[in-house]
Amino acid sequence: RRSPGWFMTHEQPALRVAESRIADAGLGLFAAEDIEEGEIVCTYHGRILRTREAICLANKDYLMRLGPQCYVNAEDSAILARYINDCRNALLYNVRFDKRADLQLAHVIAIRPIRRGHELYASYGRFYWIGKTPTKLRLADVVKLEEEDE
Repeated sequence: RRSPGWFMTHEQPALRVAESRIADAGLGLFAAEDIEEGEIVCTYHGRILRTREAICLANKDYLMRLGPQCYVNAEDSAILARYINDCRNALLYNVRFDKRADLQLAHVIAIRPIRRGHELYASYGRFYWIGKTPTKLRLADVVKLEEEDE
């Protein structure tokens, strides 16, 4: 039996949403079980928008460009992939977005094995950070936090 905050996705690994390990990042997405490299962890999906609609959005925090004239807005808090944070450290990325405009979603793919309890991190790309002040997570901080979890 899983406690509140734990979610199962259909034929995908168990995931949970909790406070991110990145300062001031809010919530993050964590592996509730071990995940193998290459596994589809979840999908980034939501309301599909054309470029003109995407540009007009007041809040673009959950907006992802899938391809020409195809954006997805994961504004619904039930979409687990929206909680994946960018730690701004390439050594710590453990998932990537496989953008599929034809399917109007992005698969979240594990790029290395992920142990239970570890937070999922992916690159948002350089354009996301224009005009924002990102918080970078240091490798030493993550190693220390993960050792405390064991």
